[in-house]
Amino acid sequence: MSNINFHTPSISTAIIFDKIRRPDLISDLIQWLDGTWHGATLPNIDELKTAKANKLDLEVGSKTFDRVARETNGSSGARNRAKLVRELKELPIMPWMKTTTV
Repeated sequence: MSNINFHTPSISTAIIFDKIRRPDLISDLIQWLDGTWHGATLPNIDELKTAKANKLDLEVGSKTFDRVARETNGSSGARNRAKLVRELKELPIMPWMKTTTV
């Protein structure tokens, strides 16, 4: 088994024809097709340019908040929103934040 080159199609062919046992192959394939990534994010060379591009992508709807969060720092957009809700409840209400009814 040590002679298998993992960079050629022969490894996938060997798995398909049951030459190599991979019980988690289907779940890995489903995650890959689903587009979820749970690894480290790629480093940013120009963070300002990336932030402007993300803002534009969000405005035109080509990316979701969840995808931007995942690509920026590997976090979950849903968890970020839940954390913001908790943090905002803890902040005191400043005088300029109070709304007046007319």
